This record gives sequence, C-alpha cells and structure tokens, in this order.
Amino acid sequence: MRDIADGGDSIADRKKDGQKFIKIAIILVAAVILLFAWAPWLTEDYAKEKVLDYFSQKYNFNKKDIIITDFEKKPFEAHLGIIHNPSNKSLPESSVYAWVTFYGEVKHGQFTTSH
Repeated sequence: MRDIADGGDSIADRKKDGQKFIKIAIILVAAVILLFAWAPWLTEDYAKEKVLDYFSQKYNFNKKDIIITDFEKKPFEAHLGIIHNPSNKSLPESSVYAWVTFYGEVKHGQFTTSH
C-alpha cells in the first residue's frame, strides 16, 4: 500500500470512489427493476399464447374452446380474463382470471362455472 506522501490515494479519495461505486450500483439495480416492471417482452400475443398453452397442457382444454375476454398489462405481469366454452356441451362453461408474470409463469384464480 502506498503512503499519501508517495502519491498514494488518500482516505478521502477512497471514500469518494466507494460512494461513486455505490451510486452506480444503485442506478443499475433501479434500471433492472424498471425493466422488469415494464417487461417489454410481455406483449398481449405472448401472454395469450402462454395462457392457451398452460390451460391446454394442465387441464387438457382444447385451445379452440378457450376464449380470452380481456387483457391488461400491469407492472411485472399481464392480467387476462378466460372463458372455457367446451365443444363438448356435457361439460359446463367455466371462467377464470389468469395472469402471466414477467418471467413467463401463468397463475390463475378459482374457476367459476355457469349452469
């Protein structure tokens, strides 16, 4: 370690460097959080396709029987209204509210059925 008399960094210079690093780190973290909140990759088409794939795989719904009634983009996720109107009329029509997270996971609430 060099001494101040030998042209080394002073404690004040080191403190300024540390503060600069912290400011840059905070700005980068804030930028990443804003990017995830905005989620430009979470488009309406992407969210609809994720939901159709999810319900067809998990509940064995026919994609043609799934109607997406609305789409709303929110920070970190997209919300969709879903109606399952089965071709097989012996099954009841059901509806559910679903959302797709910024990282692509599909979640949903309780199904409600109409008689």
